[in-house]
Amino acid sequence: MLRDHTMFHLMIYTGGRKWEILALRWSDVDLKNKTISFNKTLFHEDGESVALTSKTVSSWRSISLDETNGHPAQETPQRGSQRAASEL
Repeated sequence: MLRDHTMFHLMIYTGGRKWEILALRWSDVDLKNKTISFNKTLFHEDGESVALTSKTVSSWRSISLDETNGHPAQETPQRGSQRAASEL
């Protein structure tokens, strides 16, 4: 349930696409500088999920976090983990 809440919260407040959000790792979230970087997307191949770099550099972006859009990431207990958001 927390995973779904976090995913929809990020989709609404950052404009991130479903497969971009599912490909996020904690290394993409910078809580100190309050930013989140979208630079890859989740792709399914032969029944496995693989995070691939976005098709074009122009689709890479960094979004500023504030109390509204950064809330779920700040409260997630596994924030030190390197697992993908899809595993939370």
